[in-house]
Amino acid sequence: MDGRFEVVQSALARSFTFRLDRFTGRVWQLTRGKSESWAWEETVVPELPSLSSSTRPRFQVYLSGLDYSQTLLTDTETGKTWRFTRDNPSYVRQKSRQGYGWEIVQDG
Repeated sequence: MDGRFEVVQSALARSFTFRLDRFTGRVWQLTRGKSESWAWEETVVPELPSLSSSTRPRFQVYLSGLDYSQTLLTDTETGKTWRFTRDNPSYVRQKSRQGYGWEIVQDG
C-alpha cells in the first residue's frame, strides 16, 4: 500500500480512531465537537522529525485489540516509537480533548 493517508480504528473504542499521514507522521484523532459534528483534531507528536517533502510511506500506527495503551506510532526508518496515553504526560507537549497524548517510548 503506497497511499499517503490511512485511517485506523481500535476495536475497543470509537474514540481511538486516527488518521495518519504515513509520509510525515502527523496524526489526527476523530473527535466530536461542541456542535456534535465530527472533526479531525491534530495530535502533537513530541520530537517528530520535519519531513514535509517526504514522498514515500515511513510511519505506521499499531492498535492493540487488547489494551488502548498499546496504541503505537512507529517511524519505520529509524524505529523511533511513540505511545498514545494519558499515563505519563511528562513527554506530552499537548493533550487532546479526551486527555490523551503521545509520549516517546524509550529504547531499553
